[in-house]
Amino acid sequence: MAGLSVLLAMTLPVEAGYRAMRESKDAKAAAVVKQLEKVMIAEVKVDRVSLAEVINNINRKGAAERGGGVINLVIRQPRRDGREQPPKEKPVTLDLRKTNFAAVIDEACVQAGYRWTLEFQPESGSALLVLVPGGD
Repeated sequence: MAGLSVLLAMTLPVEAGYRAMRESKDAKAAAVVKQLEKVMIAEVKVDRVSLAEVINNINRKGAAERGGGVINLVIRQPRRDGREQPPKEKPVTLDLRKTNFAAVIDEACVQAGYRWTLEFQPESGSALLVLVPGGD
């Protein structure tokens, strides 16, 4: 039904399997995911917002609790003929409590139809959270 909004009110377990994460056997990536799991988010409540808005919201919440940013990130858009195409993401509605940064990213990506992975910047070696269209 058009316009139907389902609100998720739950606590996501810290050790949840991530449905939207691209698998990686990279030990460095696994270590970063563990760090993201340590960034606890008391509450995220959004209704029909973009994936970018959710990410900005939780990055601010995580930064406030840590005294600095959580992670650098980029949302990649599909390209056709060398040009970025507008995303076909679905709006995200979350009502989550007592969860962690990685779990919120994962649930938001599932709802928006995106997947997430970690890449490392060659110059600095710092982690980059990359969101790409193509969730299941």
